[in-house]
Amino acid sequence: MNTPQKTQVPTLVSQPTVCAMLSLSRNGLHKLQQRDRSFPKPLKDGASRQARAYYVLAEVESWLANRIATRDAEDMQAQPAKLQSSANPH
Repeated sequence: MNTPQKTQVPTLVSQPTVCAMLSLSRNGLHKLQQRDRSFPKPLKDGASRQARAYYVLAEVESWLANRIATRDAEDMQAQPAKLQSSANPH
């Protein structure tokens, strides 16, 4: 007997919600999208320019986790150099 598979529907969040999550204005979010091409692309609710934009929550959370991991990795690389320079004052 075949049991139907339940498909996981992604959670969508509105643009204002993403702005609130990242503490950005709408314009700030637009600038972030221009600067960082890895930021998730929105899903538009229609073809018009004024259609509401939604984001897949998991994609935004993954992007943010990547940014945090990158920052932490850079901090860890800088830390040994900082310790070494403080150990050998000139």
